[in-house]
Amino acid sequence: MRRLGVRLAKASAATLPGGKAAAAKAVSDEKFGQTCLEYIYEMNRPNAVQKTNKDAEEEMLLAQAVDRLFAIGDSDFHDRLEAQVARGIEALEALPEELRVEACLLNSEMPPLSFRRPSLTPPLSSYDPAFGLDVPANRARIAEYPAVHRIDDDLLENDRDYPLLPPDVVSELNGTVASHLQETHRAARSTIPQTGPMGEAWEAEIALQKRACARQDLLLKLADDPDMAERFDTDEEYRATVLGDAGLAPLAQETAHTGDEACVPQLSAPLHYSQTPKHFARKG
Repeated sequence: MRRLGVRLAKASAATLPGGKAAAAKAVSDEKFGQTCLEYIYEMNRPNAVQKTNKDAEEEMLLAQAVDRLFAIGDSDFHDRLEAQVARGIEALEALPEELRVEACLLNSEMPPLSFRRPSLTPPLSSYDPAFGLDVPANRARIAEYPAVHRIDDDLLENDRDYPLLPPDVVSELNGTVASHLQETHRAARSTIPQTGPMGEAWEAEIALQKRACARQDLLLKLADDPDMAERFDTDEEYRATVLGDAGLAPLAQETAHTGDEACVPQLSAPLHYSQTPKHFARKG
């Protein structure tokens, strides 16, 4: 033990200031033990240069990991984008020649008012993807292009005929989308409730999407039942009942124009029931 103390005292005299070296030579066991502990602490503690090198190494490893993660995300994005383009081309090739232009125009048609569909374009400055709306609660979230998992990703990977699917699979997919939309709406209302114009725009967008799911379900039912489709085309009362049950009835809006209906355009031919506006003025 005495030899160890002499070695530590010599090492401390060579490395520590003179005051600590002098204290190591003292007879007091308390001062000698304190000096040994300080020497061990100084030997185990990294100095400024070692600490800087360690931090730089950690930052370099973290940067390499982030680069690998971005590379994986970019490759996944390009694969998804190529698959989207390929299946869009297949769907257009399956359509008749006279319907391709209408399909392209329908796909590029924007929703009403200032709504914007989520797209695969890079994020713009001061814009966050929240169903086309600027939701302040989502500004701190990292934008994902595209989403991590879509509802139809399983069909895209497992079915070779996608998007040409049988009606029962399309109906099941529509139900899955509607239930997912309902759950998302409930979670958004409970976690990030919005008020004012942004909240109204959010609710309007969700209502439009729910209406689209209900309309898709009605179209599938009409395509599956020819008798129902024929009665739906001919019987106005039955059509109004079916639309009301499906939540697709046009909304009536109170108006102060009680005189001549000068604002209503007078057409030479009556409108088809599918061309009736979604909002009409109720007579006073």
